[in-house]
This record gives sequence, structure tokens and C-alpha cells, in this order.
Amino acid sequence: MQLLNPNMFIIVFDDIVRVRDRLSHDTQWQDHKYTLGEIANWRREEVNGVYRLAESFTPKRKIQLVAFENDAKLVRDLIYKPSKETVYLSHPITGEEADFFKKITKFLESLDEYYVLYDPYLIKDWDIVEQWRDAVNETIDSREEMPDTFTFRMTYKDGPMEAEFDIKEVETAIKNLRFQIIDSDYKIIENSDLVVVYHPRKSISAGVMCEMVYAKALAKLVYAYYPYEPSPFFEWYATRIFTDADEMRDFLIKESRMTGQRPLDFFNQ
Repeated sequence: MQLLNPNMFIIVFDDIVRVRDRLSHDTQWQDHKYTLGEIANWRREEVNGVYRLAESFTPKRKIQLVAFENDAKLVRDLIYKPSKETVYLSHPITGEEADFFKKITKFLESLDEYYVLYDPYLIKDWDIVEQWRDAVNETIDSREEMPDTFTFRMTYKDGPMEAEFDIKEVETAIKNLRFQIIDSDYKIIENSDLVVVYHPRKSISAGVMCEMVYAKALAKLVYAYYPYEPSPFFEWYATRIFTDADEMRDFLIKESRMTGQRPLDFFNQ
């Protein structure tokens, strides 16, 4: 690896349910039934191994985590268009309906020419944890026991998928997955040039707020769309707040390196 002397490592990873399904159809691995917990641990160790490898170089090499659900264009841009700034798009997930995520997709598409964009919702681990959490809360409210099996229903770009698992297997994996969701999101923020917040609803998402705090601690620029009067905390952790999503989009396009304007990290220089 030292002889290859790479300038960047790209980790393409997928959620544990789809990895399990893929392994079950692979002639090399289908004879072994991997548990969700094993796959979660395996994935975590592989990611950590790449980080150790990147740290073995001086200076440390860049690392980019890319969800499998992203298209190949994102990876191509990372490799062949290094001048494109990387953006982590922070937005609410819990409680949002399909129409909201369509708006997110449309917003991302409007900036795709100018930035490499990371949408945390494309990491489907969140859906896994949320479906489990909803099921547990329902049993608490109804004072019933959890069933012996649990069925995940996932929607991907290439279509829906349904998979049933033993309840104990799921429970064990979820404990690991909760940590990995936060860890992967924070790693992507660390490796992004800036954070863009898309928050059209009034009640502030706890996850979005945590990501803003983390980004500011790393001296990242944080641009936020929030059409309401912000709290002092939200205002403190945002570099600039826009009350109109189109205005923020136009600002980001104008300030992009791809348009030849002032780089967004100007104030950090």
C-alpha cells in the first residue's frame, strides 16, 4: 500500500439487512448464515481498518465514506473532480413523510453540478433502527410482548425489500447499529468541506442540532435553511441562516469553487 501511495481512500458501505441478503445469494458465502450482529461488527472493523491504514501515511490520507445507495457519479466526482467541495446535508428524518424526502432529493439535484453531496438518509441503517424503535414503543403502549420474529420493510432506489429475522438477533444488532449511525454521520461531517442544513419544519430535530454542534466544533461552515425565528442555540451554531431555500441554493451555487467564485472556506484561511 505504501508503494501505491494513494491520495485518498473511499469506503463504499451498505446497511446490514441488504448485506445479509446479498451474502445469502453469493455462492461463496451462502452456506454460512451470518447474523445481523456479525455483519454490523464486521463492517465496523473494516471501516476502522481503513482509517488505521490512512493514518499510517504522512500526512494522513483523505477518507470518504459513501453509502452504496449513492450512484456511481458521486464516486466518480470524488476521484476525477477533486476541486468539487464536499457537502454534508443535515435534515430531519424521524417523523417525515415521503413528500419531504422528495423535496430533499430535488434540492440535492439542484446543487449536484457544483458539489459532491452526502445525504445521511441514503445510509439505510436509520430505517432499520426507526422500524425497531416504533415496534418497541408500540408494545410498550399496548403492554404486549414483542413477537418472536421481526420484519424489516425497506425501500431502495432499485425497489422495495422485505426481510424477516429472529427477534433476539435484531435486538443484539440494534445495540451496535445505534452507535454506528452516529459514528458514520460524524465521520462524513469530518471529511466534508461544509454542512448545509435543510430544516423546513418548526420543531428542531435533535439529530440536526447535534450535527450542527459537531460541525462548528470542527470549524466547519454551517449554512442553514430555517423559515422560522431561530432559537439562540440554533443561531449560534449556524454560520448563516436563510429563511428561503431558493436563496440558500443560489448562494451556494454562486460561492461554489466550480463557478470560480470565492471559496467557501475563505474565512477559515
